[in-house]
Amino acid sequence: MARILVRSLMAKVSLFCLAMVMVPTAIVGYLSFRDARAALEKTQLEKLEATRDLARQYIVEYFQNTVKDLAFLSQAKIIKDSIEVLAFYASMEGKNAQSESMRLEVGSEKYNMLIAEMDPVLRDWMLPLQSSHGFRDILVVSGQGRGQIGYTLTRGQDLGAELKAGALSQTPLAKLFDKVAATGKPALADFSHYSPAGEPSAFVGVPVVKDNKEFLGMLALRIGSGRIDQIMKAAAEVGVTGDAFLVGEDLVMRSNSRQDSNSMLKTTVDTHASREALKGHKGIGEVIDGRGESVLNAWSGVGLKGASDLGAAFEWGLVAQIDAREAYAPAMALGKRLLVVVPVVGLVITLIALILARAATRPITTMAAIASDVSGGDLTVEVPPIKRSDEIGALAEAFKNMLASLREQTRLVLEGVNVLSSSAAEISAAISQQTQTSSKTVAAVAETTATAEQVKQTAGLTNEKAKKVADMSRHATQISSEGSKATEETAHKITLIRAQMESIAETVVRLSEQSRAIEDIITTVQDLADQSNLLAVNASIEAARAGEYGKGFAVVAHEIKALADQSREATAQIRSILEVNAKWVSASVMATEQGSKAVQAGLEQSSIAGDSIRRLLDSVNAVAEAASVIQVASEQQSVGATQVSAAMTSIEQAMHQQASGTTEIEQAAIGLEQLGMQLKELVARYRV
Repeated sequence: MARILVRSLMAKVSLFCLAMVMVPTAIVGYLSFRDARAALEKTQLEKLEATRDLARQYIVEYFQNTVKDLAFLSQAKIIKDSIEVLAFYASMEGKNAQSESMRLEVGSEKYNMLIAEMDPVLRDWMLPLQSSHGFRDILVVSGQGRGQIGYTLTRGQDLGAELKAGALSQTPLAKLFDKVAATGKPALADFSHYSPAGEPSAFVGVPVVKDNKEFLGMLALRIGSGRIDQIMKAAAEVGVTGDAFLVGEDLVMRSNSRQDSNSMLKTTVDTHASREALKGHKGIGEVIDGRGESVLNAWSGVGLKGASDLGAAFEWGLVAQIDAREAYAPAMALGKRLLVVVPVVGLVITLIALILARAATRPITTMAAIASDVSGGDLTVEVPPIKRSDEIGALAEAFKNMLASLREQTRLVLEGVNVLSSSAAEISAAISQQTQTSSKTVAAVAETTATAEQVKQTAGLTNEKAKKVADMSRHATQISSEGSKATEETAHKITLIRAQMESIAETVVRLSEQSRAIEDIITTVQDLADQSNLLAVNASIEAARAGEYGKGFAVVAHEIKALADQSREATAQIRSILEVNAKWVSASVMATEQGSKAVQAGLEQSSIAGDSIRRLLDSVNAVAEAASVIQVASEQQSVGATQVSAAMTSIEQAMHQQASGTTEIEQAAIGLEQLGMQLKELVARYRV
């Protein structure tokens, strides 16, 4: 069976078509399923991530706006005045009051009169926000005494209770009061079971301060889970199984789940997502939840501790999730459809391939039988008509034309073989005659080659002599050129010497002028010495007249006279030196003039020698050019003789090759004649 499938073209075409369709379809189906699953996962995670970030932002803004509104309300004058009075009466509790008028009983007429102005303000502020913001009650806690709750909007069970003693001393409200009183800033208390209200409650507390100094008390807002549940419900609407919830630091839920409306402060969520969220980490991914189900999660911390305006000492983690089964449902449906569609498509393609293969192989089988007859030498067979316009029809038409062309070519070959047989004999006779002629031509070419070799040797000797003459001419030219350059350099050096001599002459003249200037200065110095001497004599006379008082002046006069004598002697020495220098300067001037004349004469003689050497160089150059021309002509003659010799050698070789080739052609003609006979016998097999 396997051999039949391998040999059958129809089976091969069918299997090939099936493979060409099934393999890409399976690959495309798998890639489509994988990409669809990845795209769904990415889309769901991005949706969960956006929902998580939006819910986190809403929660933080909700608490921040609540703190701002409550802080603004605490600044109202009527609120401050009322709380100040409540604080005053609270401070009287436990003291030995002088009269009953210093006591304030909750519910009494005095109490009702005290809060008559504050109550409408608080009520008007809270009631519109009660349902939309989840506000449950407003409490006023006195900052004096033991922290008495002096007012509640709902008149609940906690009205009149004390936070520093009694049943409420360990509640988050009591801790909130201590923190607000200590810091003087707003603070936030986490959700917990508040027994007076009988429901989970969180508290926002803001301080009430008089003149920015005295702490009067705290205005506290009790918050239920309503607004938080609304925010988380909106975040959970990402599918049928979508959910979003808050988790406290004890891993207990701080909001009600979408699936369980009574899970707040009851359900523990200990998962990777909740723990990472409480660490302040942000992330997305597929994890296993508490039910052991695979879910897509997006988690992050809410950031209550990081918000400085909230004063929260706790943190919440926010988790948004959806079941992986629901998230991947479209991809799974696509996979199921592909498992049905791919086999059906394969079956249809197989049937179509069988039909097409059968239609294609039937004409091919017919033409294979005709080709078998043609290979046996029968060219009289005819191709049956195949009425098709596709490639098979074109193949049948081409096969038919090929058979007709083959019959015609066989007939022409038969005729050509007869002509070839008669022509081969004529070619053989002509080649025999050509062989005899080639032998004579070879002998003549050999004699010509010997003569050309003698001419080549003579040209070689002439070329060597011409090269020697040219080399000697170039050597003479080089020597003349060097002499010319040496003469030019000598003239240049003499010119430099002449310039130096002129510079020396100018220097000597300047030296003579400077000597005269020095002589003038010496004359002036001598005059000063004479005047100093005269001045010293006068000073000595005046000192003698002064008697005892002029002795010191006489010493100075004596020193001046000594200096004047030394100046006179130094001036005389300098004058004698200058006279000697003047004689040497005159001699230098004369010597410089004679040197300049000698340099000028040497320069003229160098110029004459340079002209002579240049004329000699021109003559040598002319001889060298003539020798070069002779050398070039001799080289050309030698090259020509070499080329003639080589050409004759090549002709001789060609003639030998032609002679051997003629012999080979003669043998080939004989073989051609034999081939014609064989072709004639071969063509005779075919019937045309």
